Amino acid sequence: MRSLYVKEEGVKYYILVYPESRKAKLYKLIDFVYRKIGDFSDEVYTFEADNCKIDFDFSFIWRK
Repeated sequence: MRSLYVKEEGVKYYILVYPESRKAKLYKLIDFVYRKIGDFSDEVYTFEADNCKIDFDFSFIWRK
């Protein structure tokens, strides 16, 4: 049910974060199916939505 709601609302990305292993799994909605983009720990990914781009440095979430 949640997956259907997320797709209908047009959520383009979702991220599962695993603090114990310092890993984030990134998924993107492509043709109404979430596809895994990759596993990130210290990489930078550019999120794109409409006329907006954001470079996100995944290493930032592990800093203390």
